[in-house]
Amino acid sequence: FNPRLIGKPIVVLSNNDGCIITRSAEAKELGIKMGEPYFKAKKIIDKNRKQRAIFTLEVSLGRSKNDGLPRNSIGATLICYSTGIDEEEAVREAVATLKRSNMSPLNVVGYGSIEERLKNGHEIDLEENKIMLRALNENSVIVADVMPLFGNETEEDIVN
Repeated sequence: FNPRLIGKPIVVLSNNDGCIITRSAEAKELGIKMGEPYFKAKKIIDKNRKQRAIFTLEVSLGRSKNDGLPRNSIGATLICYSTGIDEEEAVREAVATLKRSNMSPLNVVGYGSIEERLKNGHEIDLEENKIMLRALNENSVIVADVMPLFGNETEEDIVN
């Protein structure tokens, strides 16, 4: 059971001829028929499938063994580009990828998709756009920038 699938159109195909043997109420509402071959329903499925987008994330890291950060740092801030149907999925993918890389994500701040960032007045230069499109085309998480934190900031550094 996957709660993320609640309310989404789901079909199950037979293992021998690729026909739809059961469907959710949401799939039925889209006009997908029982017994229909998948190739006939594919246009409806593709039309109603949410498109993946690329999201900009700022991830705060703590320390963990073999995380690749400088020895005397206390953590880091990463700028990542992650794909997902929505920002929530992009965050889950980024966190899972970072954990598999021995990193310890503590907090994630999302800045939205390319479209949302542009709408909010963010400037996206050509190089950043290329990296974002690469992540989208590869359906991946790309760490674009790593800023180690050293913990020797003074109160004045933090305020200014």
